[in-house]
Amino acid sequence: AQAFCRIRRTCIILQNEEQIYQQSAVLLPVRFVSTEAGVSVDESACQRMGSCEVSSHGATITMEFGKHLGKGIWGLADKMLPVVYGLAYVVLVIRVLPQEEFGNFVLVQEMFLIVSGLATAFALQPLLKFASEDAADVRGYIGIALVLNTAFLFLCSLLIAVFKMPLSSLLNSATLAPLLLYIPGMLLASYFRNFCLVLLQTRFRVKEIFWTDTVHFLGTPLLIWVWSRLHMFNSANDLLNISLISLSCSS
Repeated sequence: AQAFCRIRRTCIILQNEEQIYQQSAVLLPVRFVSTEAGVSVDESACQRMGSCEVSSHGATITMEFGKHLGKGIWGLADKMLPVVYGLAYVVLVIRVLPQEEFGNFVLVQEMFLIVSGLATAFALQPLLKFASEDAADVRGYIGIALVLNTAFLFLCSLLIAVFKMPLSSLLNSATLAPLLLYIPGMLLASYFRNFCLVLLQTRFRVKEIFWTDTVHFLGTPLLIWVWSRLHMFNSANDLLNISLISLSCSS
């Protein structure tokens, strides 16, 4: 049998050779004892090199499967949050808000999502790529991404504020213009949320991503329900104020 044993790491039993690989790559001979249950490693050799554990190929596969399954469950739960969010809107919003109010909210929400998506593609996707590849020092990448993201969002917010009346006419909604001013506020409220979600993705922190998204995707329906119970939910302004609160809490 062959044992690859590293200091403070695991000791794996393979076949054909009787050698131990130390972390410094120095080979040390090892005595093996045959038993009915299999092959065991001389305990004194492992004690000289640190703690050793005997494992098998099957155990390694089981461990890797468990790690993969854990990440997969958290990832699946995170992707289910928008589904719950959408169903909650059908139940709590569409049946309550007047048609024109809901239409105005949808227009504002879509413009907010378009600007956020463009900012992510322009400034944050490069950060995701480079920070994932070079984990040693990401401060330079973070600084550049902050500057680009801030400049892009500021420019879009300024354009929306200046051209809110033409946009309202273009979208054929006379009451949309004042609601468009919510977009800069929503971009500011989601600023740290979106930026930190990208940083969490670079470190594969799926659990933290889930809880950050939960605050927004489940917090919004909860606040809508509370507003409805208080008889304060009857316009697009109310729904946009709730979105501002949930995005800020998520950030």
